[in-house]
Amino acid sequence: RSKLSEKLEDFQIRLKVVCGRQLTGSNIKPVVQVKMGKVKMKITKIRKGSSPVWNELLMYNFHESLKELYDYVVEFTVNNSRKLRSDSLIGSFKLDVGSIYDQPGKYLLKWLLLTDPDDASNSPKGYLKITVCVLGAGDQPPDESAAKDENEDDVEGNLLTPAGATLHSANFALSLFSAEDLPQMDSIAFKSMKQKIGLGGDEDVSKTSVDAYLTFKFAGKKRVTEVIKETNEPVWNERLNLPLKFPSMCDSIKLTLKDWDRVGCDDPIGSVTIPLSHISSTGEAGIGFLPTFGPSFVNFYGSPREFTQLGNSLDELNTGKASLDGEGCAYRGRAMMELLMRMDEEGAEPKPPSQPVNEEKIALVQKYMRRRQYRLVVGFESANLIRKPLERIEFEVSMGNYGNKFDCDVKLSASTTEPHNAVFDGVHYHYLAWTSKKPIMMVTSQWEDISFRLYALNLILRIIDELQDQITEVNLMVKQKEDEIEIASKIVTILDEVILNTGKKLPNPRGRTVSNQLDRRIHRQRVQMFEMISQEAKELRQNCTDAQEAIAALHDFIQRLELVSHEPQNSFPDVIIWMLSDNKRVAYTRIPAYDLLYSPERQDYCGRFCSKPCTLTLKYPTANTKSKKHYKVPAQLRIIAWLGRAKDQSNFEFHSKGDISVIQDTYETEIKLPFKGWTADGYTDITGEIPLPKSVFRCPTGWLWDGDWKINSDLASLYDTTLGHMHVVEDAFEFEMRDVGTAWQVRKVTNGKMETICDMGAIKVPSGWEWENEWTVDTKRACDEDGWEYATSDDQTVGELVWSTAEKVYHNSRKRRLVRSRVCIPLKQKTAELLEEGWEYATTMGCEFHIDPKMLDLVRRRKWSRRMVTSDDRGSAAIFQLDKSISYMFTFFCVLESDKKANKKDRHYQKIPLPKIYVVYESVWQLHLRAYIYQGRDLIAMDGDSFSVNEAVAFLLLTKMSTISIALMFLPDPLVLVSFLNHTARTEVQKHTLNPIWDETMMLDIKFYGDIDHLKKYCPEVSVEVFDSDDLNSLQFMGRTSVKPIVKLDQENNQTPKLEWHDITKANYTTGNVLTAFEMILVNVKNLVFIAHIKNCFCNFNQNIFNSTGVKKQPCKTIEMPLPPPLKPGVNLPMVPFGIRPVLQRTAIEFLIWGVRTMKPFKLLSVNSPSVLIQIGAVELRTKIIKNLKKQPNFTEPLYYIEANLPVDDLYFPPIVIRVKDNRKFGSRPTVGQHIITKSIQYRIKPPVDQPQQDEGFVSTDLAIEVEPPAKPGLKLVSGTIPIQIREEELDWWSKFYASLGDGGNCRSYMESGLDLIKVIFYFLKYVVPPMEINMEVITEQVQGSSPTVLYFGLLSIDKTVYKDELEKQEEFNHFSDFIQTFQLFRGKVENEDDEPDFAGQFKGTFRIYTLPEDSREPSPPRYFQHLPPSDVVEVKVRIYVIRAFGLAPQDANGLSDPYIKIKAGKKRIVDRENYIPMTLEPTFGKMFELDLILPMEKDLYVEVFDWDLIGTDDKIGETVIDLENRYLSKFKAWCSLPETYCVTGPCPWRDQMKPKEWLDDKCCKEGWDEPVWNGNTCVMVDGKTYKLDDYEKDKKPCKHWGPADERLALYILRTFPHVSEHVETRPLLHDALPNIEQGRLQLWVDMFPKSFGDPGLPYNIEPRKPSKYFLRMIVWNCSEIPMMDVSVLGDKMSDIYFKGWISGLEHKQQKTDVHYRSLDGTGNFNWRFVFPFDYLPQERMVHVAKKDHLWSLDKTVTKFPPVLNIQVWDNDLFGPNEYISEIVLPITNMPKCCKFQRFCSLKNVPDMQGNCKMEMVNLFDQKMPLKGWWPLYRMVDCGREQAGKLEMSIEILTEQEEEEKRAGQGRDEPNMHPKLDKPKHMLSSINLFIFLSFRSRPATSFAWFSSPFKSLRYIIWRKYKWIILGLLAFALFLTFFVMFIYSFP
Repeated sequence: RSKLSEKLEDFQIRLKVVCGRQLTGSNIKPVVQVKMGKVKMKITKIRKGSSPVWNELLMYNFHESLKELYDYVVEFTVNNSRKLRSDSLIGSFKLDVGSIYDQPGKYLLKWLLLTDPDDASNSPKGYLKITVCVLGAGDQPPDESAAKDENEDDVEGNLLTPAGATLHSANFALSLFSAEDLPQMDSIAFKSMKQKIGLGGDEDVSKTSVDAYLTFKFAGKKRVTEVIKETNEPVWNERLNLPLKFPSMCDSIKLTLKDWDRVGCDDPIGSVTIPLSHISSTGEAGIGFLPTFGPSFVNFYGSPREFTQLGNSLDELNTGKASLDGEGCAYRGRAMMELLMRMDEEGAEPKPPSQPVNEEKIALVQKYMRRRQYRLVVGFESANLIRKPLERIEFEVSMGNYGNKFDCDVKLSASTTEPHNAVFDGVHYHYLAWTSKKPIMMVTSQWEDISFRLYALNLILRIIDELQDQITEVNLMVKQKEDEIEIASKIVTILDEVILNTGKKLPNPRGRTVSNQLDRRIHRQRVQMFEMISQEAKELRQNCTDAQEAIAALHDFIQRLELVSHEPQNSFPDVIIWMLSDNKRVAYTRIPAYDLLYSPERQDYCGRFCSKPCTLTLKYPTANTKSKKHYKVPAQLRIIAWLGRAKDQSNFEFHSKGDISVIQDTYETEIKLPFKGWTADGYTDITGEIPLPKSVFRCPTGWLWDGDWKINSDLASLYDTTLGHMHVVEDAFEFEMRDVGTAWQVRKVTNGKMETICDMGAIKVPSGWEWENEWTVDTKRACDEDGWEYATSDDQTVGELVWSTAEKVYHNSRKRRLVRSRVCIPLKQKTAELLEEGWEYATTMGCEFHIDPKMLDLVRRRKWSRRMVTSDDRGSAAIFQLDKSISYMFTFFCVLESDKKANKKDRHYQKIPLPKIYVVYESVWQLHLRAYIYQGRDLIAMDGDSFSVNEAVAFLLLTKMSTISIALMFLPDPLVLVSFLNHTARTEVQKHTLNPIWDETMMLDIKFYGDIDHLKKYCPEVSVEVFDSDDLNSLQFMGRTSVKPIVKLDQENNQTPKLEWHDITKANYTTGNVLTAFEMILVNVKNLVFIAHIKNCFCNFNQNIFNSTGVKKQPCKTIEMPLPPPLKPGVNLPMVPFGIRPVLQRTAIEFLIWGVRTMKPFKLLSVNSPSVLIQIGAVELRTKIIKNLKKQPNFTEPLYYIEANLPVDDLYFPPIVIRVKDNRKFGSRPTVGQHIITKSIQYRIKPPVDQPQQDEGFVSTDLAIEVEPPAKPGLKLVSGTIPIQIREEELDWWSKFYASLGDGGNCRSYMESGLDLIKVIFYFLKYVVPPMEINMEVITEQVQGSSPTVLYFGLLSIDKTVYKDELEKQEEFNHFSDFIQTFQLFRGKVENEDDEPDFAGQFKGTFRIYTLPEDSREPSPPRYFQHLPPSDVVEVKVRIYVIRAFGLAPQDANGLSDPYIKIKAGKKRIVDRENYIPMTLEPTFGKMFELDLILPMEKDLYVEVFDWDLIGTDDKIGETVIDLENRYLSKFKAWCSLPETYCVTGPCPWRDQMKPKEWLDDKCCKEGWDEPVWNGNTCVMVDGKTYKLDDYEKDKKPCKHWGPADERLALYILRTFPHVSEHVETRPLLHDALPNIEQGRLQLWVDMFPKSFGDPGLPYNIEPRKPSKYFLRMIVWNCSEIPMMDVSVLGDKMSDIYFKGWISGLEHKQQKTDVHYRSLDGTGNFNWRFVFPFDYLPQERMVHVAKKDHLWSLDKTVTKFPPVLNIQVWDNDLFGPNEYISEIVLPITNMPKCCKFQRFCSLKNVPDMQGNCKMEMVNLFDQKMPLKGWWPLYRMVDCGREQAGKLEMSIEILTEQEEEEKRAGQGRDEPNMHPKLDKPKHMLSSINLFIFLSFRSRPATSFAWFSSPFKSLRYIIWRKYKWIILGLLAFALFLTFFVMFIYSFP
């Protein structure tokens, strides 16, 4: 995700909550809450039951970057609205938007497993079905219908949780041990002050300025370690435990080191993100593994390490998300850690958030901290493309904090180059003058040995690189259509190499010291990947027969290799190269350490850049994602580097022909004292702080001194830009200025550094040099004959001007360059002078030094150098002994500083300079680079005609120009800069064009100091940059590219450069193309030793530095140079030579320039008198002027013809530029819009011939989609179908519409009527079919014949073809551009690279290009455009049939809209506001609108959909625009589409203006054919061809609605010509606020009728159908086995049963039975009738519910629901709420049949989650008799169903008429008939058992006890306890008698 765009864009997320399943809970009212991103939350409506249906669409609009949008989290929460908020959660689910965006089509249709985060058991809480898609600009909504299949209800199979149906509890354990190398984070001023006054210790206070702790984030959860205070090497030994649900949708772990602050926010130190996919695998057993990491170090990156008190603008880089590429620019430290995931056992106690790591683990980790010494060597070849003239430029090489010149915590390394000033290249850039002496940097560091990890990574990366290069070669061969045998041979070679490479052995981590579990897992994964690829490559080699198949397989190999090309445990910090200026960091580049790593084991294990020259582009550090620094290049480096173990340093070799030279330096300083003058002050380092006498220096082992100390003038490189050159050209500039109308006057004279001087004599020759000639004017530049260049400038812009070669009246500044050559004095003569020179002066040691002494200078110094040479055969590896040279120096320094503290010694010791290492090239190579810059195209508009009025006025005042030339001055003026090594060249400026043709050859003579073999093998690329000179002639960057030149180093290479197009980019965006080629030629091969140069560099070293004999002579091998290119006529500039430039051919271009449309105002004035300027290369064409655009927007003379010499190859064909100019008063002709056509191949044709045109349609060339008759030979009815009786009253236009869709249920008997179908053109089937269903039983059958493939739907076999675009976007119609095309015009400057230019209007026209004979005397072919229609205006009657809309964006707070139609064209409007359709997103309009329009002024027909609002303005949902003019002018006659058959009656009679015979006569007249010759009314001859009616109708079923036979035959003939068949198209609705993001779709079609042809027929009636009234009667007879819910006071289990029923959507009309009290065995008797009236549309199979959502609602909302009968059983309670028992849900159109016998009734009788059911499924509407029997009742328990009773009922559907005939009341109310229901009788005694079994009477105990207390005593207490009562009474009686007996006993 780090590569995602940060461009701000408009996105729309469409989320549809479909339904729920098995939601936990009884009698619930679920509601779904969806939270998207940070604050956007939406809630669905409340539904009932555990399987609710919502079908609600939620839309979220975002204006975010894709990178930010990826991290947004979508949270689904399902709550029970019946409960309190604190206890309402049913379940939830989270996923991020990135997971959706990564899906195919950015679309997801899944079931979500809902869980409760607080539930320790993690049990499922139900399922939620959703569809969600992410739409960006230009994206089309997905085809939901394509994703539906027969398994769409398979919840388990389509669950969104991977690898299982449940989430498991897991624990992420992060063990953090320690950290190191943390930078200073707090000020140490207070601590330093305490040390100075003796209150602090002797420790380094900078190491105590960090209070570090670490944050661990994953899946929205966070853990924090304790704070370790006052140390930059904290030790935690702490373990963080983070519980989570696994598998998780989160893909990354983020670790951030922070510094704790007492006051304010904590500061981030650095951050790192670990992708979960890199440390885990979801593969099969043996490959897959849980996330694991370490123990290993993790590197942190961020802003530079240097601490600043005021903060740093780059501090945001420490958070890891501010940078454009997500990387930090500096190393910030690293931490040792281990990460493990463990699955928790059920019932396990949660682990504490933090706990200490045990001692055993700490001891085990120590082995992972073992260090090994590594050597990093970087040689700098060149530094160029430096943008600014920076001073004291240095380059610092660091790895970690090793090599950081500002970091005193590590040993100082030779990591920084000597400071140099940038040298101007004479054109635009600067460079560093490293000639024959190139600096080498060496950094010694210590890291753990992880080479085995990086060896494997390098091997995989090497395989990927080689495979990509080879695939590119194969693609080029395929593109160039080379021989198939050669392509096959190349593919076989590639496969052999793949087999060979994947057979190579990967380093085994086992046995390595620092290897861990993740190493072994990744190794196993890579080995298995290699084996699989090798096996597949072998099979592909044997079986593949197609090149594209092989290329696709090779791409698949690369993708699979890239999956294992990551090393998450790369603890080597990146190598960072910084460019510093005056000790300030300017720019940087990062190189992964593994790219430079050396392997002694195998060459394949070495890094890609190890010991190989590579070019690095530096970048500015910035935390601003919108900064221009992201596309600016501060500098470019060419380096050669090596990284390896110290034990392998003997193998170090650059493989270069240069010699290693080592120089030791010290500085002799003197101070100026009063009256004494200059007095010696000893020898010090460059800072003057460390004393370095010559005696302190000692040679390390293996090195010897080569000569004595010599004065070194290398410091002059800071002031002298000629270091390393023997022949130097000094330059100076003369500047002159003038006011308008005055003569030129001298303004100033400057030297080459643009420093003002008094005269030319002020430029002195430096010491050791002498003048070779006098000052002369340089006329070899782009200048006039006197050397002058001209510009318009002021004081602020002089340094940034673009100079012109021709003088203009508005130029007020000019300059010319004067040059003078100087040569180096011979060595012997120069030596004596240098012995007395070499001083540089300054006021103090801390000030800037200079060469020329000044009065205030008090300090001077000069540099002494001494060279060292090796004394053994170690070669280049001897440089690694140099770090020992400071050991003696350190001892000496300690003696001098013995009175100081030890810590201060150490810190000064770090500053002791190391010897300087160079590679010296003895040879210089003369190279010649030729850059062929031919042309550019599609450049971005940088200024254009959209400049502001203020800019125009300012420019006008400045230049005193007339308004005539202003329009041209503000068009882009591109030029090209070509840079190679230290040289730059520039083309001429091409004025006022986005498609410039430079046609220049730039020749650069280059002296190359280096290895010519390296140059041949690793040649650097040529940098090509395009700039625009803006209104004040300053340069504005437009884009850049890099091109590798052809290298010619010997005579054998005779390759000719070929011009190729290269994309130029700006901040990763393509901004145009340039056509270029480059070749580099070796002029000669000489081994030159410049003795004088050696003197200058090394201060008169001995003659034997390179060769004791001085010059080593070799024979000169001269390579023949190519011929000089020809010069442009009239301009002293070389062109692209013949053989390279494109081949031209005599070409004819015909222009049909019809007119311009919808021109936008320009400069606040409307465009009224336009003309058109067309440019093709150097060819221009200007049209006549349209006098009045409002009255006649067409040109009176539309045809133009020109001949020109244009390229033969389409690759080089120049773009066609269309410019529209407005001809205004006073001669002003501004460009008000333009369009550029880059691909002209579509306009190229073969030369026309004089042949009569053939009938286009007769020989099966019909371009329209045919809809054939519904009866053909071989077509059969689907088996099992019954012929349908035709009912005329059921046939309407909608029947035809639905029949065309294949919806047999909606079209009823239309398919049997013999009537034709229409073509439905739509994007996706989803928006045509829902809410109806397609008959999935339709059989597809291919019909063969002479006609095109046909469509059949309904009950007949079909061949289904679905269009996915508007009518004009169909391939056969091609936007109806067969006559003219519409070109969009744009204008304006693009301020942001992400923006597009402003729309300016439209141009109507087209072109045809064809070749002509080379000999102009040969006859030309006939013209292509002939017999054009008149360009006058046309009056037409337009009928717009608006059918319906789908997927509208909701506009109201309730998530719905009140849509209505508004139509406009020109100034005409139709607003259908009063007929708005309330509360819907899928309205069915069924409206026809009629307008009288004038073409072309009112050509654009806008059909808009608005949302009606009671208060305020209505909101526009979207609009679609139809170009009526193109349809009118097209040969397809798109005025009125042709039906398949001619009908005069019926639902769709003929509606055109003329009958088919009249149209056929008109066609013959226009084509110049003879009139049709009729033979009766069934045969006719047209254009020599005979047509018979029987050929078209022999297999058709006759229809009574057909018209006369001759008219039918004429229609059949017309359909053989290009035409548009009868259709319905679906058009996207767009909104300006969200460009290119659809807001819904609208189905419609348009008819046009030119009034000159008469009145049209009657329009079709397309009013929508209305639902019918139906009644569902259900009689609840009995129930059994109902669970007992209560316990009586007598201890009996019982239930008071009653039933509740309703139809989905009509919950407010639910009905209840009476109560069956005291059911002791679950049995109930009711004899109760439910009568549910509802509105139902059979064609849609939906219940229409119209009701107001609120009391204050104005309209009833029509909501459609599937017809579902819901029946629930409840327990009635007197006190407290009633209790839910069980239910059954029966879809009326697909319900299971009942069971006749109670004992066979079980859950198998109803469908389960997979749809399995043993009973037959029936549609209740098709049942003639009521269904009566038993159905099972069930309830949800633990996310499953269990049976909870049985229900006996009868159910039937009645129409309104049948209800009137057979009336029946609800319950047992009157009229109690059909059947009559008696109240259940009570069973009085056991004798009535037979009656009870027969009539299901209620038992006598069924009553409410509180209403019948005596019945309670009789039937409840007495019946159950009568014997007890009798016994008690007997006992009481006996006791009474006994007491009386005792009492009365005497």
